[in-house]
Formats: sequence, structure tokens, C-alpha cells
Amino acid sequence: MAKVSLIYFDITTGHAPGLHNGLASLSAVIKQAGHELRFHHLTEEVSVEALADKVLEFKPDIVGFSFVTNQRKHLDKYAEAIYRKINVLQVAGGIHATVDALDVFNVSSIFGVCIGEGERTFTDLLGRLDRGESVLDTPGFYWRTKDGIKKNPVPTLEHDLSKLPYPDY
Repeated sequence: MAKVSLIYFDITTGHAPGLHNGLASLSAVIKQAGHELRFHHLTEEVSVEALADKVLEFKPDIVGFSFVTNQRKHLDKYAEAIYRKINVLQVAGGIHATVDALDVFNVSSIFGVCIGEGERTFTDLLGRLDRGESVLDTPGFYWRTKDGIKKNPVPTLEHDLSKLPYPDY
């Protein structure tokens, strides 16, 4: 099963730090599917080396970043630092990634962007990694390829939230 490092930026927002429902739900789904998850909730800036070392210590198969627009500024430095230490698949999701996916691809170490809700699409991606399949056709993801950006269709939303496991706060 895949080892996932998930990083959420919540730095100097002027509000008390808190994990939002979407990430708690995503965490629960990842764990329910049998994958191992290490979650990094950054509530203050840490050195890029310190975060990269924590991620490297876990030896993930994939690193995911989630952030809102006012936190986008942190993506470049942390994603690039991690990629320099461990050449691992990096993807991004969250509100900013959904509304401005092409901006996220300005970070050279980000190869995939999750569009919309990630509970089904991210676990689909992890399953493909486990099976050694190409991830380029994963619904709900845009991918950086040598030919440009590949945009896959976004699946419909799960309307019955009771089908999801209890959020993992």
C-alpha cells in the first residue's frame, strides 16, 4: 500500500489554526483504503530543510499539498526543497488548485493537480500507484506531461456523505 505525506499550509492566517472537514475526510478515506498517511499541518513557517527531512524520513511514495489561495506562496519553497531531497511524485489539491490549476503547474516539482473533491480521485490515484499503472488517466486530475497539460474529466460529486468514513481529525 502507498505511503502518503500530506502537507497542509495554515500559516499566519490571522485565525486559529484548524483542520478543515475536507482534509479530515480525505485522511479517513486514505486510511480506510489501507494506505499509510503522515500528515503535516504547518501552522507556522518552518525551515524548508526541516520539513524536507521529516518527509524524507517517512519515505513516501507520493507527497500531496493542500492549500487555499492566500497560502499558495508557501508551495514553491516547500515543494522544491522536498523534491531536491527525494525525487517523489508531488501533487496538489485544495481550493486554490481547483480554481487555478494552471497556476499550480508554475511549481516545477508539481506533476499532478487534483480538481474538486479528492476522496474518490486521490484514492483512485493511490490504487493506480499500488498496481504500477500509469496515473495519467486518473479522473479528477490534471497532469504535467512532456506534451503539455493533460486534463482528465472530473467525476461527479458523492452526494451521500454517509458513504464516507467518519472524518479523521
